[in-house]
Amino acid sequence: MEFAYYVARGVNEKVSAIEVDSNPNDFIDRTKFRCMFCGIQLEFSHGTSYPLFKRWRGTAHMPHCIYGNITNQIKNSDNNKDIELLVSTILPRALMSPQQHISTGHQGSNVSKQFTGKRTRMFISSVKNLLDPKKGYYFSQNYESVQILAETGEKYYLKDLFGAQDEIIDKIDRSADKAIVCIVKGNTLTPKATIGDHVLIPLSTSGKHKNSQKFSLFIPKDYVPKNSGRLDDITGAFIVGYGIARKTDYGYQMTIFSIHHQVAVLKKYEKNNTGPAPVTYTSSRQQLTLVNPLAAPFMPNSFTPDHSVQLVPLSI
Repeated sequence: MEFAYYVARGVNEKVSAIEVDSNPNDFIDRTKFRCMFCGIQLEFSHGTSYPLFKRWRGTAHMPHCIYGNITNQIKNSDNNKDIELLVSTILPRALMSPQQHISTGHQGSNVSKQFTGKRTRMFISSVKNLLDPKKGYYFSQNYESVQILAETGEKYYLKDLFGAQDEIIDKIDRSADKAIVCIVKGNTLTPKATIGDHVLIPLSTSGKHKNSQKFSLFIPKDYVPKNSGRLDDITGAFIVGYGIARKTDYGYQMTIFSIHHQVAVLKKYEKNNTGPAPVTYTSSRQQLTLVNPLAAPFMPNSFTPDHSVQLVPLSI
């Protein structure tokens, strides 16, 4: 389990396994971790690949525990490691509060942290490993029924979080607040610098692969310096990205706080073929300046986190 309650300080304090692993002195009493969904005692473990919480010795999740039931998917899987990581991931609530609204594109740290940790990188890598090239890089039938848990206790099919840009746009349009947590796939074009010093990475539109509508990866201004060295890695590439996607006044976008953690490359096009053109840029004062950016009107407040980000729960 990725998260647990720490009850040593008199409240149900939600903590991540990575947080405990990084700050062990803040969690001296290791007997005070509890399951968020049924309250049983949990044990912190460094794990073989990543830190996690697991059942305390001799205990079992309560029969009604959602998490205990969902982890049964690990059994009889032919890709046990990736399935284990995915089903033990708890999707973020990712709710935006009015206090987090800003005009510069910089997102509240509480939300950005949910998409910039080691666990996020492992999540998108596991998603990549389960995609089937023979099915156009969708999940094979064996994994279509895999379910993931959210902080709210709701369950979601992994395949329902995933799609090409037209499919993601349809999900956004059907959501109450025009914002969802999702996984998008597509071909990246050359990044554009915006008027507000943000970076926009458009996905190509051909209409042949459920990509007829415009959709972009959006890097807020304050996160551009941290990502500038990785733009070449994902430019002119077939990628999958994991994050919050929304409809803004300037189009459909997924916010990327960290390319390293949120984006995985499926294919990288050669620079001399007909794939998307590579990016050319120079940096100045630790800010990225793109050569010949398009002059399309794109305002600095194009990312407006004043709505709730929603997931569409399973019908069960």
